[in-house]
Amino acid sequence: MFGFCGVSVGGKGDGVVEMNQLKMTIAKPETEDFEDAWAFIRMLNLVTYDLNPLKTDTDGEYEYLADEDKSDVLDAVVEKFNECSLEWMLSALQALMSPEMGIINQDSDTLELHPKLKGGTE
Repeated sequence: MFGFCGVSVGGKGDGVVEMNQLKMTIAKPETEDFEDAWAFIRMLNLVTYDLNPLKTDTDGEYEYLADEDKSDVLDAVVEKFNECSLEWMLSALQALMSPEMGIINQDSDTLELHPKLKGGTE
């Protein structure tokens, strides 16, 4: 459940590294990683609506966030953030969507395969 597997750097032998020669290997997110990230986002959304993600009433509805609960909720949000590796998942997404990878059609407003890849699937 964590991101970078390795980093290799190419250069001209003079100690200078050009950015286009930096190569990273990023581990593929698992189902649990997505579940953890969504749990964090759901918790943040509840707090945004001034609801307490840690307390529900007898009907199962979230209670409003009281001032005396804010410290506990903040601790829980930070803990949930630490469990979800959101930065790593965004790094993986950014890498997959980068023009250099040639996976996503950069000219499209929606997520679709690059035309070179799309031709092989039709």
